Amino acid sequence: MKNNAETRIALLEQSIGHINETLIRMEKKIDGKFDKIDERFDSIDSRMGKIEDRLWSNFIWQLSAMFGLTGTAFAVMAKGFNWL
Repeated sequence: MKNNAETRIALLEQSIGHINETLIRMEKKIDGKFDKIDERFDSIDSRMGKIEDRLWSNFIWQLSAMFGLTGTAFAVMAKGFNWL
């Protein structure tokens, strides 16, 4: 009976060791995937920064164009109504 229990314990320890090795391999694989995902997010963040800069540039250009055209329209109206 004692020999049978020792064998069972040895098999149980061996199974636990295999499970531990499998979990370690899975953890390393998952960590590698998370690193790749982090790299993708970093590249997306850098692209979004460029897009955001371009949007601000376009906004400023459009705002300037609106002010310029509004000023021109007022100048034409002032000339037409003989305000100048």
